[in-house]
Amino acid sequence: MRSSKRTPFQKTKTLDTFAATTLSSFGNMAQVRDRNQAARSMDEIGYGEDETPHYHTLSGKAFHAIMATDVSWPNFLLAVLFLAIVYFAGSLSPGQWPVTEANHGLFDFPKPGREQVPSWVLFLIPGLFSVVIVMVELKLNQSGTGRSRKIFALNVVFGLWEALFVTLALTQLGKYWVSEPRPDFMTRCRPDGSYEYDNTTGFVICNGDKDEIDEGRLSFPSGHSSASMVNGVYCTAYFIWTAYYRDIETVYRCGPHWRSRKWRQVAHMLFFLLAFPLILGLAITCSRVVDHRHSPADVVAGA
Repeated sequence: MRSSKRTPFQKTKTLDTFAATTLSSFGNMAQVRDRNQAARSMDEIGYGEDETPHYHTLSGKAFHAIMATDVSWPNFLLAVLFLAIVYFAGSLSPGQWPVTEANHGLFDFPKPGREQVPSWVLFLIPGLFSVVIVMVELKLNQSGTGRSRKIFALNVVFGLWEALFVTLALTQLGKYWVSEPRPDFMTRCRPDGSYEYDNTTGFVICNGDKDEIDEGRLSFPSGHSSASMVNGVYCTAYFIWTAYYRDIETVYRCGPHWRSRKWRQVAHMLFFLLAFPLILGLAITCSRVVDHRHSPADVVAGA
C-alpha cells in the first residue's frame, strides 16, 4: 500500500506551484485591470483600434483637451506675436537710401490718388478663402467624422494665417533693412516739384510730410506681392491637392480613384478655377507696378 505522506521535496514543489499560480493570477488580474483602464480611457478620449481619434465619442472636457493638443493654435499665436514685434520695431525711421541728382529720375514717378488694391484687401482675401476651406472640409469631404473634419479645417486655416503673418513680418524686416525709395518718392519728398540737394552729401533735401517720406522709403520688397502670393500659393496647393491627390471620400472621388470618367473630366476642366488664388495673387502683384508703388524688382522679390 502506497503511503500518502509527502516527502519534503514534494512539499516544496507544491508550495512552488501554488506560489507560481498565485502570482500568475495576480499578474492576470493586473493585466485585466490595465486593459479595463485603457478601455475606459480609449472610450473617454475616443480612440479606436487604429489609434485614430473618434471625436463623436468625446465628452466636452475630453474634446477640449484634444482641441488643445490637435489644433496648431500655439504656432498661430507665435506668428501673431512675431508680426506684432516687427511692426512695433518698425515705428522707428527707416534707413536713408541715397537719392541724388544722378538717380532721382528713378523715383520721380507721380503718386496715384488711389491704389487699385488697398492694404485691407490683403486680409479680406485670405478671410474669404478660409471660409471656402472650411466649407470644403465640412461639405465636400465625406471621410472621417464631423469633428475630425472640423479640426483638420482649423489646422488648414491656421496654417494659412500663420504663413501670411510670418511672410508679412519678414517682408517688413526687409523693407526697413533695405530702405529703398518707392518710384513715387520724389513726389512725397518734394510735393512742390522743385529740387534741392545738400552741398556736402549731394542727397536730396525733402520738405514734405515726414510720415509720407518714411513710408516712401519702404519699397523693397513689396508687401502686397508677398502677402498675395503666399495666399495664392497656399490656397492653390490646398485646392489642387484636395481635388486630385488627396485620399478622401467625395462626390467625385472614392479614395485615390475617380467615381466615373465624367467626374474626372469635370475636375480637369476646373483646374484653372482651382488656380484662381494664384492668378489673383499675380494680378495684385502687377497692380503695384501700375500704381508706381513698386518697381518690377520689388514685386519679384516679394513674390
